[in-house]
Amino acid sequence: MTANFAMLFSSAGFFAMFFSLTLYMQDVLHYSALKTGLAWGPFGLVLFAGIGTAVKILPRVGVKAGLTVSYLLSATGLFLLGGITIHSSYPSALLPGMLVMAFGQAFSFVGLQNSGLHRLGPADAGLGSAVQTTSQQLGGSLGLAVLVTIALRHATVQAGHGVVAAAAATDGYALALRLAAAVMVAGAILVAAAFEKVGFMAPDQQPLDAAEASAGQDDEAA
Repeated sequence: MTANFAMLFSSAGFFAMFFSLTLYMQDVLHYSALKTGLAWGPFGLVLFAGIGTAVKILPRVGVKAGLTVSYLLSATGLFLLGGITIHSSYPSALLPGMLVMAFGQAFSFVGLQNSGLHRLGPADAGLGSAVQTTSQQLGGSLGLAVLVTIALRHATVQAGHGVVAAAAATDGYALALRLAAAVMVAGAILVAAAFEKVGFMAPDQQPLDAAEASAGQDDEAA
């Protein structure tokens, strides 16, 4: 239950970042759709590499400690991104925060998946995974609905006070990113305070254990 609740915080910050930063690249920096997509390339590469690293590190440090650090890493990346201005450049203002955020989220993905299936038997594993996916979608929807709405209202107020449209929009996007960072910090506090000790199980081992348990039950029935 706690893992699914923690997923709300992770996905809220994650989706709000993607939405806000993509609009910032296209509306303020005037990136084309292709250039914007390519700009997210390093994020995907670090996310992929981070997942492989998480599978090796989480069994050593523990899921609870690893998740707490991952949320704080994600918050750090978002705070860095929250410093964007109308004249920010990709290498200095966007890329560092994106890479830190990607690495933190990689650990969150693995840790939350592991925690969501904690103490669930083979018969309940599918349901547990479905509930976790629902929490992810709900958190993303809430992140977009709340954080982005606040940011857009802030940008509208700025524009009403005579701020240049591009600068007002940038202030709004930056606010959304800083709010997303605060959400990640709240997630870290939740994990540190409410999570129990969870034994780590590698993602590729979970189906195997479920199959073995099922086979054992069939043998007993026979």
